[in-house]
Amino acid sequence: MKRGVKVARVLILCAALVFTSAGWIASSREPDEAREHFDSCRWRDGTATLRYMYGANQQVTLVRDTRGDDVVVSLSTIHGEGATPAIGYRGQFFVAVDDPDSLAYPDGERVKCSTGPRTLS
Repeated sequence: MKRGVKVARVLILCAALVFTSAGWIASSREPDEAREHFDSCRWRDGTATLRYMYGANQQVTLVRDTRGDDVVVSLSTIHGEGATPAIGYRGQFFVAVDDPDSLAYPDGERVKCSTGPRTLS
C-alpha cells in the first residue's frame, strides 16, 4: 500500500510540473500580432469616437481602412523595455462614418457603438 501511494504522489507531481511548465512557456511567448479592442464607441453626427486606454512606455498604433464595404479599425500596442510606472492614459480615435454598423475589427467582429444621448458615469 505504501509503495502505491508513493508512486501516485510522484505521478501527480510530474503531471503538475508538466502543466505548469507548459503554462509558463505559453505565457512567455509574444503574440505575433497583438490586436486589442477599443474600450467604447460612441457615434454621433457622422463621427465615431473610439476610446481606449494605454500605459506609460507603450506605443499605440491606430489604423483605419476604408477600402471595402466596411470601415475596418484596429488598435495595437507595443510595450517598451524596462521598469514602467503604473499610469493609465486615455486616448480617442475619431473616424468619419455614415453608418455605425459598418465599423468592424480586422477579424470581422463588429464594433458596438452607442448612438443614444450621452450619460455621465
